[in-house]
Amino acid sequence: QNRLPLNVPDVSAEPRYIVIDPQVRSALVVPILHENELRGVLGILSTRLNAFTSHDERLLVLFANQVAVAMENARLFEAEKHRAEEMATLVEMNRAITEDIGLKETLDRIINSARKIIPVSECSVSLVDELSGDMVVQASTDGETGLRISPAVPSAVGWVVKTKQLLAEEDVSTNPIFNQELNQRYGIKSGMAVPIIYKGKGIGALGLAVCHGRRGFSDSEKMMAQAIA
Repeated sequence: QNRLPLNVPDVSAEPRYIVIDPQVRSALVVPILHENELRGVLGILSTRLNAFTSHDERLLVLFANQVAVAMENARLFEAEKHRAEEMATLVEMNRAITEDIGLKETLDRIINSARKIIPVSECSVSLVDELSGDMVVQASTDGETGLRISPAVPSAVGWVVKTKQLLAEEDVSTNPIFNQELNQRYGIKSGMAVPIIYKGKGIGALGLAVCHGRRGFSDSEKMMAQAIA
């Protein structure tokens, strides 16, 4: 809370100390800080009273600083790794679009690539049937295709095609735009739909569903979904 080292010579006299091991008599705790941002706490314990000196405190602070640097380097490495994976996915998708491999295989590559970089339960692509106006599932990671959604009933994919706007919801049960019958049938808890636009016209939608627990979608995930669509 104070982001300062705390040397406790007698833990029994410290009301903030939570006893886990009754043999512990003293403790030294220092914050792990990176650019004044708290990343964690580093502590050492002793079975002796008044075990730690000011010298021990300085050494532990120095060690905590090294830990903070290591944690930040690991975070940057993971972020860079994730960005590289995103770029590789976009390159693969661009290859799939430009190669003459047929619509089905192209859509399959798109949904599999989308689920690889955005952690969701299911991913699908629905296209507009020009004759009926229905949204028809053409590709899905669960293998189920052919589902038709009439424009007369609420649906997230239909809405994004019409408005050409992304729609993301942490709790789809609270948003009437999402088709609640489909949500219950497939156990969808959270969802995102992204319009597929060609020459200024909405022709379909990329749908992403979370079925195990609820979660929101980050700005980065929304941007990646839009890049994919």
